[in-house]
Amino acid sequence: MRPGLLGTEIVRVENALGRVIAEGIESTLDVPCFVRPWVDGYSTKAEWTRRASATRPVTLRLAGRLFPEDYPKSTKLGNGEAFYVACGAPLPDGADCVIKAEDARMVGSRVQILKGAKPGQGLSRAGEDIRRGSLALKKGQVIRAQDLGLILALGKREVSVIRKPKLAILSVGDEIVDLDHFDPHRIVNNYAYVISAAASEAGAIPILLGIAPDDPESIAAKLTEGLHLADAVATIGGCSVGAKDFVPDAIAKLGEVIAHGVRIKPGHVAGVGVAGGKPIFMLPGHISSCMMAFYVFVAPTLARLAGVTPGKMLPSIGAKSSVTIEKATTYTFLRLSLKERSGGLLAEPVHGGTNILSSLSRANGFALVPPRRSIRKGQQISVTLFGRLEHASFN
Repeated sequence: MRPGLLGTEIVRVENALGRVIAEGIESTLDVPCFVRPWVDGYSTKAEWTRRASATRPVTLRLAGRLFPEDYPKSTKLGNGEAFYVACGAPLPDGADCVIKAEDARMVGSRVQILKGAKPGQGLSRAGEDIRRGSLALKKGQVIRAQDLGLILALGKREVSVIRKPKLAILSVGDEIVDLDHFDPHRIVNNYAYVISAAASEAGAIPILLGIAPDDPESIAAKLTEGLHLADAVATIGGCSVGAKDFVPDAIAKLGEVIAHGVRIKPGHVAGVGVAGGKPIFMLPGHISSCMMAFYVFVAPTLARLAGVTPGKMLPSIGAKSSVTIEKATTYTFLRLSLKERSGGLLAEPVHGGTNILSSLSRANGFALVPPRRSIRKGQQISVTLFGRLEHASFN
């Protein structure tokens, strides 16, 4: 499967947050579509107010009041007149400015202008926000909250977006039990839910396949189901070099093992295969190794399947290292806790065994440190966040 070719779908704008725009959105109208005030005040001719000041105000007759709901109301400005206009209201014919309400005062049926105006003052021109025929949003852009308002301002209720990639998740092992059979002496299938949530935050739709026993045929059957339901499959566990690690064998029955073993610690037993033109990722059974393989291999693939660069799905932020990190012979998946300190963010390594889930709960993100590369204390590094920036807590 080629990246970014998952097809498109039409969704309602209110459901489009975080989706990837499939086609550039061109404006078919001017926004705003007519000249309107952007402040509350008094519309009139600027030339009548040219000499106005607080000590020598210009007095005009108040001819009426206009509000946004009065559009399209045709009113004409008479000689020496002004209209009160609310922000967004139609403008009287002949008016060319709006004096802010605080720069005027009412005296009976007349308004005294305390400050001279210039033509165009206080007015939004037609098309000042978006011009007819202009490109409002680009293809491949991830839709944000403000983009929803922009699309709706163009009168569109639906938008074409790239279909979300689906990731099937399979846990492997005779020792694993599902949540309905929780036993503190057994290994509960909680890692599948960690990867499921991480996949959701990376813009994918997770599909939980449950648990497969340590049997190549059973694993292959579950993988076949996942390949039918999803665009990619991730297995958890069963991919090391032990007597019961049968995931590579199961993949080989269906397709091909592309790589098994990576120069990254923790997680060096991770791997990837392909069957039916779809990737199958082998995530190690220890949670830190599992998360490394997900964020380094799976999440970027999901982003590319969705037609965007990984950085748009996995935000990063700069921080200073709190300690010196010595060189290693392999890549290092460095779990980091970000803390706000005077002068910016400080990145502190989070230590713990590869099977310690709480070490990841204490971390905000990670850095992948290349081999034979040291990091000095105080050096600025790029930290890839676990999840969206708005979910991060730096304390």
